[in-house]
Amino acid sequence: MHITSAHHAPTAAPVPKETIQAKAVNAADDINAKHDIRNRAPQETAPVKSIQSIENIMAKYNVASITPREIDALAEELQQSGHTDLKGLLMMTAQGESFQSHIARTAGTNHHFDPTKPVDLLSMAKGRLETARDSGETTKVQESYISFLTDLDVHYKASIISPASSTMSYEMIMGLTAE
Repeated sequence: MHITSAHHAPTAAPVPKETIQAKAVNAADDINAKHDIRNRAPQETAPVKSIQSIENIMAKYNVASITPREIDALAEELQQSGHTDLKGLLMMTAQGESFQSHIARTAGTNHHFDPTKPVDLLSMAKGRLETARDSGETTKVQESYISFLTDLDVHYKASIISPASSTMSYEMIMGLTAE
């Protein structure tokens, strides 16, 4: 059989990394749009838990010191609470026990993975952002992920402050007041 279509001819040209990343971002945006409860018809809208729910969840987790096992539990709780940033959740779970164990099994490595050793997700993300900037790669995905983690970190910090001063303290955390 002789193939004459350009669609079937093999190509040796590599796909630019930026194109792959852009397609991944677009796919994640499509997933977010499809599953985002704000885009559903009123009769389909699931009740969204309050910010207080996220603060209650974040009272148990610190993204600056969290184990891979806790990452998986946090992602599950956020998803169940109605948190709809699927890109952020997916990027976070890439550091979780389930995904890291899967990668080790798939690669067939003897790499010792300790799911109880805390990691600093925010510092890791900032390091990847700097690496992307230094190598001239797009930073949109990392910036979005850092924003996601920073939001979680703010809720964690707000959860450890006494309820009587939580509004003022939240403003201080966010840099909204001068001290």
